[in-house]
Amino acid sequence: MLSSANNVSLASEGFVLVLFFFVGLLLTWWALGVLKWESFTRLPLSSQAQMLRFLMAMFGGFLWTGLAALFLYSVDVMRLL
Repeated sequence: MLSSANNVSLASEGFVLVLFFFVGLLLTWWALGVLKWESFTRLPLSSQAQMLRFLMAMFGGFLWTGLAALFLYSVDVMRLL
């Protein structure tokens, strides 16, 4: 069974990962706003184009979360050394 210190550590790491996901989502959404969507779709303001932008932003958020998870894992490994 996990101790309460481990539970707090897991909860804080989970919170950091969720925070990184939302920050990555917002940053990717903002960065995708610069693209010329006319070159990708016929109607750049259509719901399909917005869904494509949202899915690409979700992928960017997952990449940011992966980066944060890798960083947190490396910090834990360095703490053991």
